[in-house]
Amino acid sequence: MKSSFRILSLLLASAIASFAGGIQKGATVQVKADSIWFQKVKELSHWQRIKKGGDSKALATYQEKEMGERDAWQFGNQLSVKIISYDAATNQVHVKLLTPGRMAGTDWFLDADALMQ
Repeated sequence: MKSSFRILSLLLASAIASFAGGIQKGATVQVKADSIWFQKVKELSHWQRIKKGGDSKALATYQEKEMGERDAWQFGNQLSVKIISYDAATNQVHVKLLTPGRMAGTDWFLDADALMQ
């Protein structure tokens, strides 16, 4: 029984590691155009819950509210970022914007699905 549990644990760890293999701390990656970028992880987590719930009207309302308060941004172009950290359990990445411009060097929280793989 313990042997089966160990094997299952090893397989699960391997699966998670292989899935997360494309998102490495320090890596430079591109973020998809029109993705939602959050200033705080709390707002990203709330956005993810609404999105997962499937209520597109509530999602649009929340996005509009957060962007109006400048707690979230939406950039129309694909941008380069450096991965600061990645949390596979929440599917969240903390990034630093690298693309030149007035926002270069700022930190953001994104849903990992916003990254181009």
